[in-house]
Amino acid sequence: SGQIKGICGSGLVALVAILLDAGVIDETGRLLDPDELDGTVSDTLLRRLGKIGPQKMLALSEPDGSDENGNWTKAPAVFLSQKDVRELQNAKAAIAAGLEVLLAEAGLTFRDIERLDLAGGFGNFLNIEQAIRIGLLPESLYGRIRSVGNSSGLGASLCLLNDKKRQQADQIRHQVRYIELSGDRRFNDAYIDAMMFPEE
Repeated sequence: SGQIKGICGSGLVALVAILLDAGVIDETGRLLDPDELDGTVSDTLLRRLGKIGPQKMLALSEPDGSDENGNWTKAPAVFLSQKDVRELQNAKAAIAAGLEVLLAEAGLTFRDIERLDLAGGFGNFLNIEQAIRIGLLPESLYGRIRSVGNSSGLGASLCLLNDKKRQQADQIRHQVRYIELSGDRRFNDAYIDAMMFPEE
């Protein structure tokens, strides 16, 4: 019907990156109040900022009426809430911290990575510059990150069609080891450090 129905993961990354650049979200992840933005953003964007009770929101579909304090009578059909921003911060901090711990376990640094492949639907549609902007991916890997699409499907097909590829996959399987991140102090420290959004 042409109506917005929701936000996908890569769309959420893009939206938050744009709002960071516009100054609507600060480096702590806080959605700023309209009175803090007066004169710095367009009236159209200001009109889309509001809240339902204490929950701050940015309307992505047309908002319903609001009172003089910016309280909406009901939530827009599609919106970005302060809670959504916090959940994205948690997810991106976990990914960034996990990458740091894995590199430390391997005795490597970001300089040692020749290429980082982003796989699956999320990786395929993720804008790399925007992912770096929010701190999901490290800026030091810029130019060495690429989207590879459905790599697991391609790998399975290659293994079915080529004995040599299947043997290679089996060799790799024996080299992989599991690392539990949840109890790792390095992960917890890196996670806390990665919660903030990078300043522009």
